[in-house]
Amino acid sequence: MKIKRLLSVYIGITISASVVQAQSDLVTFTGLGRVYINSNALRGAGVEGDTTSKKRATNGYTLFDLGINVSPNENLKASVILRARNNFGGFYGDGSSLNIRQFRVEGLLGKILKYQIGDIDLGLTPYTLYNFEEIYHDYESDLFKIRRDIVAYENFNFGNKWRLQGLDAKTTLKFANGIDKLRLNAFGTRIKRANYATFEPDRLLYGGRAQVVQSKFFEVGGNITGISDVAGTVRDSVMQFSNLVYTGDFKASYELEKVEFNVFGELGASNTSFKNDKQKYSVSQDDYFYDGGARVKVKPAAWTLGVEASYREVGAQFLSPGAQTRRINDFAQSALFDKYHNLEYDRRQTLYDRYTNEGLYNQSIRAGLMNFLPEYNNITPYGTATPNRKGLTARVSLKDEEKIIQLDGAYEMVTEVIGEGTPELRDFTGIRGGLQLAANKLLKFKRSLTLTAGGRTEKTARGGMLGVDLNSTLLDFGLTVEVFKSFDLIGGYKALTAKGNEYLTYRDPYTGAPTGFNDYHVNSTENIVGAGARYRFNNRAFFTVNYQWLTYENKIVEGDNSRNYNLDELFLNYTLIF
Repeated sequence: MKIKRLLSVYIGITISASVVQAQSDLVTFTGLGRVYINSNALRGAGVEGDTTSKKRATNGYTLFDLGINVSPNENLKASVILRARNNFGGFYGDGSSLNIRQFRVEGLLGKILKYQIGDIDLGLTPYTLYNFEEIYHDYESDLFKIRRDIVAYENFNFGNKWRLQGLDAKTTLKFANGIDKLRLNAFGTRIKRANYATFEPDRLLYGGRAQVVQSKFFEVGGNITGISDVAGTVRDSVMQFSNLVYTGDFKASYELEKVEFNVFGELGASNTSFKNDKQKYSVSQDDYFYDGGARVKVKPAAWTLGVEASYREVGAQFLSPGAQTRRINDFAQSALFDKYHNLEYDRRQTLYDRYTNEGLYNQSIRAGLMNFLPEYNNITPYGTATPNRKGLTARVSLKDEEKIIQLDGAYEMVTEVIGEGTPELRDFTGIRGGLQLAANKLLKFKRSLTLTAGGRTEKTARGGMLGVDLNSTLLDFGLTVEVFKSFDLIGGYKALTAKGNEYLTYRDPYTGAPTGFNDYHVNSTENIVGAGARYRFNNRAFFTVNYQWLTYENKIVEGDNSRNYNLDELFLNYTLIF
């Protein structure tokens, strides 16, 4: 009955909106429809003779997101996204749901101030409010990217912004002399709701940015973000948390006929405090960061060459939850085949899970530093704002005007600012980069033929009694061939190899300071091979079918293959965007 009532409301809203649309142009519609089916099988040495673990699974759903946008005048717009979803195997409303995916009101006050209220996407700089990518995948195959895009859409990962609920306001003031323009931005959101059963207080995130654009040659900005527990919602036995991050950034540019120079940087500090008025206890810590560099772009003939170098130092106690919260929870258990080998082993996350499993991702900003698995990213596990890091980053890029070749590479040489649990410092070395080649343009083919190749390698080392020696390598290859008009064959290969040891750090949930260490060993390989086909009805609708093979080998115990397994998947997807 609940589903029927919800469906009646949904139909009523849709019909009402359609009537309004027929009468005027006040209402527009946007949306997304998707049919998603996947069938998986678990095989290999780890499940041979296994009589209790689940070894096959078929899942899927049909969903439709309808966006209704109402604009009674040019200064006001209200929008809502209604979602209807039916899980695979559900009939006559069984397994169906109807809910509101997004609600937002936006407009313009006095032709000066733009505002948004409701579900909003916010981001500032990499050190203040920034939803960073958890692993390098810039050059992965379209076959993997299709799955990753679905996960990103379901978790509201639109670029490097966070989906939050609150108010955002912006304005731009233009000047006749002295400076070109002044941009102002302020926002306020609630990132945690009070729950007295679990001692959780109301927690607010707020901040803003002021940017002065002097001209196309120079601009400077100031940023601030703050997190505070609301007084009166904090239990007497719980510490009240507050954090303030304030930074300044600048960019200076100079252009010649074929050369462009840029100098850029950001620096700032954080203050974190915990207090309990009843117990008359308080603790506060401050730390800093600075990050600056230079970039040169050269445009000889039809090519553009870019070279960049920067240096950063981020203090060990620098805390910026809006920039350091991880997008993925490395220790979340995958729902697909969560146990194997007669339920003896937990099946830990793999590369495959990270781009296919929607439930592993974090949708809220965390006050402290989350734990992570070092083989996936040990240099910047909390983004560029990762604390206790200092060192050099160099980048190079090359592309042509006809977009035949695009390549880039980056090198990082970083060390710790202070030792953790030992006087010795960790040294980090990383190389990443990739190539995209439009071979059809090079060979004068009429149809698309695109090759991609990318990779990242990291090495972590530390001497002394608590020595560290960890190496990891990530590889990506992709091929897309347009066989007939709008019909593509796609293939991809992805691999991760990790070997060595590290120390996982356990931190105080209040101060973030290390409280313990766990010796972590890894010796594993993950190989994923995929092949499939895609038909593009137009630039807004496509159907794809692909098959993927994951081979996981855990060689931590020599001669023991009981943890090894293969995971196969058949995946079908139809997506329509309008």
